[in-house]
Amino acid sequence: APDDIDSDCGEETAQVVMVVWAGGVTPGLDFAQEDHRLMYTVRTADDDLEPFALGDLDDNDNYVHLCLETEAPALEVFAQAGVLADPRGDLNPATDVTVSR
Repeated sequence: APDDIDSDCGEETAQVVMVVWAGGVTPGLDFAQEDHRLMYTVRTADDDLEPFALGDLDDNDNYVHLCLETEAPALEVFAQAGVLADPRGDLNPATDVTVSR
């Protein structure tokens, strides 16, 4: 993983985008971590892509690391609705945010 962030994304990671949810999140009922990964689309300066892996999972916090195989700057992150649940069981809304540096 890039040296400027402590992540468990792995050595093949060229870039980590940290997503911060309002509360701790886990995949909702009938969803797995693979669904969690596939719910994200990252718009980069070159292309739109899904993260090849996720990091910082299962630790009961609201941070998720999107592991990317490209060095093209990440510009926006899109997340599909209804895949993640917060501690009360509320599902996530569709979300799109601009990546800040």
